[in-house]
Amino acid sequence: MLRQQMPEADSIYLDGFSPQVNPDLWNAYTIKAIARCCHRGTRLATWTIARAVRDDLAQCGFDVQKVPGVHPKRDNLQAVYNPRWEPRPVRGLLPDVSVAAPGSCLIIGAGLAGSACAASLARRGWQVTVLDAVSPAAGASGLPAGVFAPHVSPDDSMLSRLSRAGVRATMQVLQGMERNADWSDCGVLEHRVDATPGVPASWNDTAAHPGADWSRPATPAERERNGVPADAVACWHLRAGWVKPPALVDHQLRHANIRVKGQARVARLTRESGQWLALDAQGTPVARADMVIITAGYDSHALLQERWHLQALRGQISWGLHADVNTQAPWPEQPVNGHGNLVPQVPLEGGAGWVLGSTFERDVTALPPSANDRIAALGSNWDKLRDLVPPLATALHADFRIAEQADSVSTAQRSTVRSWSAVRCASHDRLPIVGPVDHRAAPGLWVCTAMGSRGLTLSALCGELLAARAHGEPLPLEARLAHALSSERL
Repeated sequence: MLRQQMPEADSIYLDGFSPQVNPDLWNAYTIKAIARCCHRGTRLATWTIARAVRDDLAQCGFDVQKVPGVHPKRDNLQAVYNPRWEPRPVRGLLPDVSVAAPGSCLIIGAGLAGSACAASLARRGWQVTVLDAVSPAAGASGLPAGVFAPHVSPDDSMLSRLSRAGVRATMQVLQGMERNADWSDCGVLEHRVDATPGVPASWNDTAAHPGADWSRPATPAERERNGVPADAVACWHLRAGWVKPPALVDHQLRHANIRVKGQARVARLTRESGQWLALDAQGTPVARADMVIITAGYDSHALLQERWHLQALRGQISWGLHADVNTQAPWPEQPVNGHGNLVPQVPLEGGAGWVLGSTFERDVTALPPSANDRIAALGSNWDKLRDLVPPLATALHADFRIAEQADSVSTAQRSTVRSWSAVRCASHDRLPIVGPVDHRAAPGLWVCTAMGSRGLTLSALCGELLAARAHGEPLPLEARLAHALSSERL
């Protein structure tokens, strides 16, 4: 874990039982690993005064002394890292981009990424102003409901490890929201519609792999109650569920240090007198701050002056209310994902509802979609439902056909199967971009964007990563994964 974090520590406290009871905790390899995280002057303290611990600390470069103990201990141990040799500097995978102290911050974009960054910085004492061209969650974060779940792969790829860290961060945020009204950790069934292996066989032993606590092969009962064929390859995600993105955005923006300003479109940024100035299309100042974070989805492309390639991804979902559709087929009890995803039971305005999708229309930004594009999306989403939950797709086929025949957008919104669309964006490697734009040439200009279709899974993690880097804190995930999300990788 120390190698994964690669921290530089100012002070260290060694806790644990007596070395006689728990010798593995106090071995020389542990002390060496700790010493690699120290700079000259790092202080250390511990309850134990065992000779072996003192010798190992001294051998690794610490000046050790006994000090009067805290009752009931007569003596304790203190040490200072002061090796006879010149210690190697601690070199992390990411450069130090920390700021001196919290100040004022301007965030452009009030979606999942922007609200996550705002919440993380506000908790650390920043005065945050969030600007949005329309209003909070007006873009891709306005999805009626979506799924958060870990990703699985036979080799436990980087995306799989990132997704677990992301779900963990998301669920920490969700604890402050109303369960079963705004979110639910009900679990998610993943139907591997291409029949590729889901959970690796090595995960059967929970001690062998950390992912085994998150996902496992689905049982026959779990397949049956969610409408998935008995012979299908499927896995069950224990730490997963659904959430309403607008509710999550609203929750994250509710902090005394956060001010939200809608109808504030930023056309460009300039630096003036040590602060960043946001200007509208007419060159009129909108707001200024010490720090700016661009979290505007595909609009980030223009604000970044096309520094990195961002691909637009228009997505269309299909949704409706249970009371409106004509089906006798049972609905799944939990969300089902795989090729697209279905949230089958979610409270929406008007009653219990369902949400299905989404399409991936690359390099398309037109909103609202044309009638032909809307019809094509309905067909695509029904195909996804047919792959995920065949009995339900058969039962809803007539409702989808009626929706396809709607002759206008207004008529379509009154049909039993309704449509919703927005534009997301992705980077070239399909991972978010988080960090400073150019720490030397543009100090104080940061970015958190390109969430693609994984905003619910990764945005809270990205907000914490950005704040941790700005404050020089331990990272919320291992250093190699943090580097994979960082702006420096580009």
